[in-house]
Amino acid sequence: MKKSLKIILFTLLVNGLIVGGLVLFVVHSVQPEKFDRKTWTSNPENRRDMVSDLLSNKELKGMSKSKIVKLLGQPENSYYKEPDNIVYLLGDEGGLISIDREWLIIWFDEGNHVSNYEIKVD
Repeated sequence: MKKSLKIILFTLLVNGLIVGGLVLFVVHSVQPEKFDRKTWTSNPENRRDMVSDLLSNKELKGMSKSKIVKLLGQPENSYYKEPDNIVYLLGDEGGLISIDREWLIIWFDEGNHVSNYEIKVD
């Protein structure tokens, strides 16, 4: 085989591997991980991958504070913490350069039931 044909084939192979790797990365990062209580409580730095499944499949609004803590475990201390809320670290923000962290903040009404929740980036 000619040297120039070998170079072309090698270049095509390398480019194919790069493109294939990028496609796998995008598909993996787009598909949210299923919420799993054990994984959520044992691996706080990776909760961001599960939070969309949690919020889509669990009706948090109206849930009691004790049920939230039973479901999500003990909340973290954060500067977002207020008397009427609890806060959970979700991990580093998404994107190529992650310099901030994401937090799930859950507010309670006077009866200690979820009135609202929000994801914030610091």
